[in-house]
Amino acid sequence: MSWAWTEITKQEDVTGDPDPKPDEGRFDERWVALVMLAKLKNGGTRNGYRIDINDFMDWWAHKRDPRLSAADRPLDATRTDLELFTAWLALREPPLAASTQRRKIAVVSTFYALAERHELIVRTPLIGVSRPQVDDEDVHVGLAGDEADALLKAAEEWPDEREGALVATLLLCGFRISEALGIRPGDITQRGRWVVVKIQRKGKDAKKEFQIDDDWLSARLLKLRAHTRPDGSVYGDIDRFAAYRIVAEVGRAAGLKPPPHPHLLRHTFCAQLLRSGMDVRTVQKLAGHSSIEITQRYLDAVRREALAVSRRLRRVFRGEPVEEAA
Repeated sequence: MSWAWTEITKQEDVTGDPDPKPDEGRFDERWVALVMLAKLKNGGTRNGYRIDINDFMDWWAHKRDPRLSAADRPLDATRTDLELFTAWLALREPPLAASTQRRKIAVVSTFYALAERHELIVRTPLIGVSRPQVDDEDVHVGLAGDEADALLKAAEEWPDEREGALVATLLLCGFRISEALGIRPGDITQRGRWVVVKIQRKGKDAKKEFQIDDDWLSARLLKLRAHTRPDGSVYGDIDRFAAYRIVAEVGRAAGLKPPPHPHLLRHTFCAQLLRSGMDVRTVQKLAGHSSIEITQRYLDAVRREALAVSRRLRRVFRGEPVEEAA
């Protein structure tokens, strides 16, 4: 009988006991995956890990060429198997960004490290497997200014107030989708003309305050706060999957092609602030980047797109003075 995988669904409880009881007493791949997910406190991170580990297990069960390996199941995997997996990621259509490939491999690495810790395998098969390099070219600079303006106007005119407010929040605040969807009525406070929102930053225990100094968004969030249960999200029952659909639909209404996705709005937030001249450390703090190097990659990408190479060379050819490069 060939190995099979039962997909871990979003509805399954993976937030309680960090060592869930194995099904039918089997300490198998599914048990390891559930333990891995149970150890994650952040809902957005946990959901991403769930998607990635399901992706890996689906590859093993349905897309892997078994003729290239003697292993029957993921816990028997060899380094060759994992090299095949990384090759499959690199050849996916549409192409996956190098950062996305590294994230998926990192989730699989966590899975095998946990299996090794519980003595289900001797050692992880990922030792020595190369991972795609992430460089400055992998940073997206987001929407152009006129595109962002069109999207914001479409969000303000969107018939569903919660959906429109979500798109505007992602664009004007640069929140990760998990941060935005985690906002409760008690996290919104009015201070003078504006509102202050508390969000749960990725990987941090304490909530961080973010001042929203936009009249329309401040008013809309206060309205949503008044019409939301204390224990509910101000964006209602919108989850991360619905958020992708909503951002794309509002983007289409704004005439954007291809339609945007939530994280592209975060890219736009970072890049446009840097284009405006805001210093890199302030943008790092606003975006909640763990390292200044992440924000610096946005700045480098913005500078590259602004290089007037051809115009500069034409002036050089003519012997005319040229401005100093930034």
